[in-house]
Amino acid sequence: MGKEIEQALKILKKGGIAAFPTDTVYGLGVNAEDQRAVSRLYKIKKRPKEKPLILFLSKKEQIFPFVKAFPIQAQRLINRYWPGPLTLVFKANISSSLSLVSKEGKIGIRIPSHPIPRKIVQKSDFPLGTTSANISGRPEIINPESLPLKLIRGVNVLLDGGDALLGKVSTVVDVTSFPCQIIREGWISREEIMKVEKEEGKILFICTGNTCRSPMAEAFLKKSWPQKAKEKIKVKSAGIEAIANSKPSEFAIKVMKEKGIDISSHRATPLTPEIVKEYDLILTMEEKQRQRVINLFPFVREKVWLLSEFTSGKKEDILDPVGSYLRTYQDLALRIEKEIKRLIERLGEKKHYRL
Repeated sequence: MGKEIEQALKILKKGGIAAFPTDTVYGLGVNAEDQRAVSRLYKIKKRPKEKPLILFLSKKEQIFPFVKAFPIQAQRLINRYWPGPLTLVFKANISSSLSLVSKEGKIGIRIPSHPIPRKIVQKSDFPLGTTSANISGRPEIINPESLPLKLIRGVNVLLDGGDALLGKVSTVVDVTSFPCQIIREGWISREEIMKVEKEEGKILFICTGNTCRSPMAEAFLKKSWPQKAKEKIKVKSAGIEAIANSKPSEFAIKVMKEKGIDISSHRATPLTPEIVKEYDLILTMEEKQRQRVINLFPFVREKVWLLSEFTSGKKEDILDPVGSYLRTYQDLALRIEKEIKRLIERLGEKKHYRL
């Protein structure tokens, strides 16, 4: 299938339309930045123009150029169902392609589990806008033999992957409000979504010894998290090489006291499988720590982020100040404080933070 995918990529880049299997049903895809291709797709499918296409991605790190806010409930759903039959609707970044954004300024995104669309996205240098491979209002298509003749005539390339894996559309959930709104019930039931939605959001910060950077981040977030939403969140920190019950460093206590926060009672917690399994969003201070967590606990890959990448889309380590002067710790506290402000904004709680 490798050669066929390469050929499909060339066709898509030139403004063509591709049909391919997904984990749910057969889909159609175009370069979402090519308005001619988008218009052709809407025409052959008879899709209402006010209904935007769904953006397919191959990994969660690709999401931030397209979304403004990333609520904790979205991370919980991603942990449970991505890759898979779940489409999440976010507040769109203003730079997102118009064919992907609704008139309300929202964008639908999914990471399918089927290898064919994922390989297309991995190798493409354009956003893949998708929709189901049927005439609007008609039943979904689960195998290539059932594709309507009108669609076949309008499609430039068909990737035959046999029957779609599940044979039922994805569930669509709007995470721009709390509680989230189920727009379409598909393979994942309403009951399953609401069960995840009701769970408390849990955020874990990780550094090396859990005596400086991660407890500072924990303390800043606890202080700054919106009062009205405190019952929705649990915050903790841990260290990959922490010695249990170690006290915070003297300079860390001092600079946090200057910020009006007392962390003197904090005691270091070693990272364990039980802790990483419990928390929804895991944020590390350094990229090597993120990789270490994933290597130690591969089952938490989707929930682990470098803090700076999650907050601003940039991979910038927050380095260990151990052995440095007080001024270094003061600069560190200022840096982490700014990252926590960005974190609250990214989680969609901007209106209420107290930094």
